[in-house]
Amino acid sequence: MEHLTRRGLLRGIGVGTVGMAALAACGDTEIREVIKEVPVEVIKEVEVPGETRVVEVEVPGATKTVEVETVVEVEKVVEVEKIVEVEKLVTPPPTVSACQDATLSFIGLAGEEGDVELAAWREGLNTALEGSWPGNWSELIASIKVGNVYDLVTIPYHWSQRMIASGILQPLDTSRLSNWNDMVPGLRENSSLRGPDGTVYGAPIAWGDGPYVYHPARVESPPTSILDMMEPEWKDRFVLFDAPALVYFLLGIADGYIDVATPDAPLITPEQLDVIVEQAAVIVGNASAFNTGYQDATDRLVAGDIDLAMGGWEAMLTWAAEKGVKLDFGFFQESAGGWWDGLAIPVTADDVDCAYEYIDMMLSPDVQAQVATNLISATVNRKSIGMIELGAQIYDYSIVLGTDTGAMFKNATPPEDPGEGYTSYQDWLDAWQAIKAG
Repeated sequence: MEHLTRRGLLRGIGVGTVGMAALAACGDTEIREVIKEVPVEVIKEVEVPGETRVVEVEVPGATKTVEVETVVEVEKVVEVEKIVEVEKLVTPPPTVSACQDATLSFIGLAGEEGDVELAAWREGLNTALEGSWPGNWSELIASIKVGNVYDLVTIPYHWSQRMIASGILQPLDTSRLSNWNDMVPGLRENSSLRGPDGTVYGAPIAWGDGPYVYHPARVESPPTSILDMMEPEWKDRFVLFDAPALVYFLLGIADGYIDVATPDAPLITPEQLDVIVEQAAVIVGNASAFNTGYQDATDRLVAGDIDLAMGGWEAMLTWAAEKGVKLDFGFFQESAGGWWDGLAIPVTADDVDCAYEYIDMMLSPDVQAQVATNLISATVNRKSIGMIELGAQIYDYSIVLGTDTGAMFKNATPPEDPGEGYTSYQDWLDAWQAIKAG
């Protein structure tokens, strides 16, 4: 049995036969010619007058008819040893972005919606971003509950479980987020962004710890415990946020009512809350004022109006340095980890596809590096860690590169339904209002 050799076949086929046939079949698509040694079977051989034979062969994926210019004297051709295979690299048509000419409605914290970081991306797609903030988290939940349409919402760790339980968020399909698996495992696997059945509802976009910030030139001995803020020496020297969660939470830990070793939401009895409220009233009485935000607290520290901000952020050190003032930060011994803020999709979302694309962009390495640099927060994408500017390289990533971070991001508020014998968050709020009323 004779064989039609690769040398004889290539001389006749070349690009002018099989190659050109493939080119014609591809149209305008990108192709590359690749020579591979592929055994193929001759299906039919036809003698043609002159010195040409028509050989029909089986090529992977199709049957091709080729003309062999040089007649090979054979009795019977059964197989061809080698043949040219044309590999088609089809360039798919450009994918149309789900955010092309879209308008996304966002409710949540300004600065965490990618307004700056994704400005050029939105401009290229003619995507509009409309943002709003109702004033507090309870109002945010209420706004979605009454049916107001929002495509994206901030989900903060200390309200994440309450937001999930309220039913205002859609489950998040992480398979639609190409950058999800690059998230640091301590956040990606954290229970605080999941419902009771393990379903994910939020995608963290920034994280940090929970320090207080102080003026070292005016504070010789920084406080070590939340209980220190009850001392007369701190009268009118500090500010805190107008919210009970942080103060009650830290006092509950100091009093031994809250276990910091678990991520479980705190369960406080009415009797325990009475003790905490009595202590909190002293702290509120010692405070100079409630600060309206981190920048407000920074301005007060820089001006010398106060010496310490209880609810602090490392970014305040950078802001103060820009004004020529050196600040420092510290931690109460009761501080149980830090915080994360993320993005979620409300149940009232009108453009879910664009919302997913937007969240995925916020998780991408380049954008995450910008977010961390701009917010002076820690990045959630492990690929971004080395890309962050020096001023924001102040976080210990070892605590999120492992998965055992439940206590690090411990829920600071009671569950939506704490059960009989325990206080609800509404009880906390009512007691806080009573403290402010005097």
